[in-house]
Amino acid sequence: MYKRHRFPSSLIQSVVFLYHRYALSLREVEELMLIRGIDVSYETIRRWSLKFGPTYKKALRSYQSPASDKWHLDEVCLKIQDKYYWLWRALDDQDQEIDILLQPRRNAKAAKRFFLKLLGKEGFIPRVIITDKLASYKAVLRKLGLFPDHRKHKSLNNRMEGSHQHVRKQERIKRRFRNPIHCQKFLSLSLTLRTCFGRIPHKLKASAKRVHKHQALSIWHQSTQTQDNFV
Repeated sequence: MYKRHRFPSSLIQSVVFLYHRYALSLREVEELMLIRGIDVSYETIRRWSLKFGPTYKKALRSYQSPASDKWHLDEVCLKIQDKYYWLWRALDDQDQEIDILLQPRRNAKAAKRFFLKLLGKEGFIPRVIITDKLASYKAVLRKLGLFPDHRKHKSLNNRMEGSHQHVRKQERIKRRFRNPIHCQKFLSLSLTLRTCFGRIPHKLKASAKRVHKHQALSIWHQSTQTQDNFV
């Protein structure tokens, strides 16, 4: 998939990695490459992100372990082109990103569409679903004939509320997203990468932290079909 590109594949995957993994703008990634003696424009970085991002995300997802039977669901509001959109997200109890879906509505129809996408992807009904107090969740579960243990006490979904900070940080650095389709593609890879590298407990020994980081990087290189790294 890297044919007819002037730059080597390892550079392409490193640039896409920097842009999606960290809260960096296109121009900041361009400057980081320039420091390393590589002159690549921010517009080229943007095109690489759009072209290779979905492929990388699909490959990374294949390395993820199956989701657990306890799901956290929530929505976060994003303003794109002076219109409000809702990013529907699902995590399991191991902080693994299950899936996301950007939709213009926050109602029962949107909730049903998200549920069907989740069930089609995972292939099983979760034992426990934790949501906020949005009534659409309960209505859709009843309509679909699903009766998991539905919990919606506010404090139970703190795990999901905290994970929204990454989305907000990316939105702030990008000075808001400008296109719903590009936003969905960008956040899909960004949140999948966040799951791949995960949160390392600070009480772990330094050797254990290094092993975790090397394992995550190994998965990334296998997903992007490269062995070396320019970062």
